Formats: sequence, structure tokens, C-alpha cells
Amino acid sequence: MRDRLPPSDEQQRYSDDLVRARLDQVIRHNHPLVRLADAVPWEGSVEQVADVLPPTPEAAG
Repeated sequence: MRDRLPPSDEQQRYSDDLVRARLDQVIRHNHPLVRLADAVPWEGSVEQVADVLPPTPEAAG
């Protein structure tokens, strides 16, 4: 019996896509949280809190 090579990253991603639905295919686009996420000016929000947040997730408490 021959040894099998491990799947490449691309093959693994393709395999994952066959069994895992994308979030935008699962949720309703008129859900209140989706509408809120579309309405929030995220770029401005990130700039306002960037100085307060730690630079890396490891530094977060």
C-alpha cells in the first residue's frame, strides 16, 4: 500500500467549501443585525478606538 500525501492547502480549502456554507448564504439579508452592520460607519469607528485598543490581540485582556 502506498503512502498518501497530505492534502495541499488549496485542496483542503476546496474540501472545506463543500461542507461549509458561506455566512452570506445562511443569514437573511434583511435581518436587523445585518442592516445595522451595513449602516455603521466602520472606518470612522475604527479610527476613533484604534488609540485605545492594544496593538496585538495577545496584549488584550
